[in-house]
Amino acid sequence: MSTIPVIDISHIILQQQGNNNDFSSREETKISALIIDALQEHGFFNLTGHNIEDSLFQKVFQRSKAFFLLPYGEKSAYLMRGFEAFNKFGYVPNKLEKFDSKKPCDLKEAFDFMPAIATNQTFHKIKIFTDMQSELFEKFQKLTLFLLQLISVGLNDRENIISQSHNEIGNENNWTTLRTLYYPTLNEKECTERVWCSEHTDYGSITLLYQDHVGGLQVLNACGDYIPVVPRKNSIVVNAADLLERWSAGRIKSIKHRVVVNNPKSSRQSIAFFCQPNNDVNIEPLFSSKDEVILDCYKQSVLTSEYLNKKIQNTWPKD
Repeated sequence: MSTIPVIDISHIILQQQGNNNDFSSREETKISALIIDALQEHGFFNLTGHNIEDSLFQKVFQRSKAFFLLPYGEKSAYLMRGFEAFNKFGYVPNKLEKFDSKKPCDLKEAFDFMPAIATNQTFHKIKIFTDMQSELFEKFQKLTLFLLQLISVGLNDRENIISQSHNEIGNENNWTTLRTLYYPTLNEKECTERVWCSEHTDYGSITLLYQDHVGGLQVLNACGDYIPVVPRKNSIVVNAADLLERWSAGRIKSIKHRVVVNNPKSSRQSIAFFCQPNNDVNIEPLFSSKDEVILDCYKQSVLTSEYLNKKIQNTWPKD
């Protein structure tokens, strides 16, 4: 694999906009199969033909960059309150998170947004920023639920378990998060490893990512080599995460990826929508047929909230 597949959903997106949830048409079945094939073989694909306007992404980039360029003293007023998944709202400073305890912290800043928590905050000075996040969250949510329905079809999820397990996105019982990210310019000392964000997998169901023109995202292929995910205008990168891999009993893979520094003098921006199942969902393989061979590592059920909390806390400082 030298690049990830591109899947165009423009032919069926109008049905989704019209709240048509009948996924029996030949075109929808075809797209569902393409998505499953991409996630099985690569763990990633580029999504085109979606209905989120590029102008909204650019506005969020503009507002988020204005926030990240503020003095730390001003940004610190919006610091995230804690390290647990249910506290994922607010500012995450540079050099705080790390995926590998043996390596330096990641060189990135972030602002996490969850609607259920946002309603309890009084961030008046950045209200226009959080209002745009709220608008983008809603659009990502609709698109994500549509993709999850297609994935359910492809996995023969006849009881619609996957879709039902995400019916509380935006509420307190679901920790799906919109994250705006800023990767700063680097000096020579900071750039020794030329990595903004070290290798990792995502934790939940699927992730939707919009990246700017700078690039830097790389995906681990089957040969053990990292390949670049070159930015495509108004396309969204979609990848499978850990809990979807468990649901599929390993048929779909949650693949390691990282962000490298192409040019230390250029900053980078991206927007990630981390889709998670409802907190009280126990994740176990969808397949119960005797004909299905399920590896032992997938047989034990995992509670969503426990899994997410453990993973997220491991990326934060211990002292």
